[in-house]
Amino acid sequence: MANFVWCVAILSLPAIFALAPTTVEKAATQRDAHDDSGYVMQKVSVPVSYNLYLDITNYDFYSYTGTVEILMRYTGEGNQFYLNSAGVVIDEESVTVTRSDGSNLPVSNIIYMDQYEQIYFGFAERLQAGENYRIRMDFSNSIGTELKGLYRSSYLIGNTTRYLATTHFEATYARTVFPCYDEPSYKATFNVQIRHRSEYTALSNMPAIDKVQEGDYTVTTFGTTPLMSTYLLAFVISDFKTLSAEADRFRVFAAEHKVAHTGYALEFLGKSLRSLENFFGHQYQLPKVDLIAIPDFAMGAMENWGLITFREQYLIFEENVTTTRTKQNIADLITHELTHMWFGNEVTPEWWTYLWLSEGFARYFEYYITSQLEPTWNLWEQFIVTNLHSALSQDCHSNNRAMSYYATEPTVLNGLFDYVVYAKSASVIRMVQNVIGFDTFKMALNDYIRSRSYLTTVPQYL
Repeated sequence: MANFVWCVAILSLPAIFALAPTTVEKAATQRDAHDDSGYVMQKVSVPVSYNLYLDITNYDFYSYTGTVEILMRYTGEGNQFYLNSAGVVIDEESVTVTRSDGSNLPVSNIIYMDQYEQIYFGFAERLQAGENYRIRMDFSNSIGTELKGLYRSSYLIGNTTRYLATTHFEATYARTVFPCYDEPSYKATFNVQIRHRSEYTALSNMPAIDKVQEGDYTVTTFGTTPLMSTYLLAFVISDFKTLSAEADRFRVFAAEHKVAHTGYALEFLGKSLRSLENFFGHQYQLPKVDLIAIPDFAMGAMENWGLITFREQYLIFEENVTTTRTKQNIADLITHELTHMWFGNEVTPEWWTYLWLSEGFARYFEYYITSQLEPTWNLWEQFIVTNLHSALSQDCHSNNRAMSYYATEPTVLNGLFDYVVYAKSASVIRMVQNVIGFDTFKMALNDYIRSRSYLTTVPQYL
């Protein structure tokens, strides 16, 4: 039965890879029955850059305020544009839009499209296609504990509770923190500045380039990110410590009473990243990689570019205490997230339809690369049971969705992270590698990454 299933899969490879879409919607091989095009923003403008200022000085992290300034280019033929926003309180009096010459463009009306998590900005005059406009606004919101968006986490030292603020934006949670273009195809650069209490340290995707004291507070300014999607933006404000120097390329952060047990993760981080750079023939793109152990985290880890967040147990290794299985999880999860620096971060699926182009390769390489670095674990042999057999056992129903699956509703998009995009997709990728040969496979992936660098992707490019 297994042989028959995979013969069918081999015959179906052209359907997976030979798509030639003109839009995300047309490219899909399967659609969600409840999808609604209203959830996708009208493509009348694109972001160029963000200046994001956040004041997270509230004691114990219950609320925050902020300002966002977005430089956008108008591509439509009308008098309106849209931003994603969900639950953020916007100060309408602070909203300004300026033309490229610096003159003010009055906003006629602002409409909150709550169902679709969007804001409509309308103007009395027609906007000029190809022109740049700058929109600026102040906003505020509470900080919850629901493990998404910007949320509050905590840990105990003795009887004392300590708090931190952290983020998780994938797939549609950046819009719950600040108004933005919260779709993966909208790549832009980000300049982040955070005001926080001085007893805390602020981290973000890029290294801090300036710190200014303002009484009891510190304003930390970070370097400009490369072009990236909003779901990869991250920041953490905490009293965590690291074993590394501030200028080091590799750092691991954890609570002070656990940071001594991050040595294995730090060592493996360097070995894994160098192995991936060698395999892809393409250097890691940012000046630093920070891994940070979050006490409350919904996923195993999240590949935020330059600031990878982990569930705490997957960074802490204590000799004679941590199980061998957890040590293996630490290593393969680090490799998984580092693979995303290329598959997902640098080369980004055009829409969540093609999430498997990110997660499938991350799962494949978490096994392949880690097996090279820790050969006694026989991880590459384990792949057959933990991925191939697991995927086949779950994929035997007629109503299973395809690897390329089109949906738009946020609740559906945030539920796509299952065996299809991980175990099944990685198994298909491994099958392709076996069919075309490993050397050809490696050469093709190197060419694919070079050709789609800092761009979006669909299966036809692969």
